[in-house]
Amino acid sequence: PVTGAYLGWLIEEQRTNLMLGSADLGNAGYWTADGVTVAANAAVAPDGNTAAERLTYSSGNNRHSQSVSIPAAAASYTLSAYVKADTATY
Repeated sequence: PVTGAYLGWLIEEQRTNLMLGSADLGNAGYWTADGVTVAANAAVAPDGNTAAERLTYSSGNNRHSQSVSIPAAAASYTLSAYVKADTATY
């Protein structure tokens, strides 16, 4: 809070990232690129470090994907990504 007053512990449940290699979009062991080139450490990431990757679409289906095994159909899942425009107009 603005006052800096202690309001107790924030306890969150454990989470598992199902996207393997999510910090390395150029890893062909996890990701399938169809008409996409990945340049590592090409832009500033949200934490201020030059660690973001640049995806450049060139040909084909312009798709960068990964198959993910979902362990339980009854559970809720969330997908989030930090994406910003660089040189593309779309």
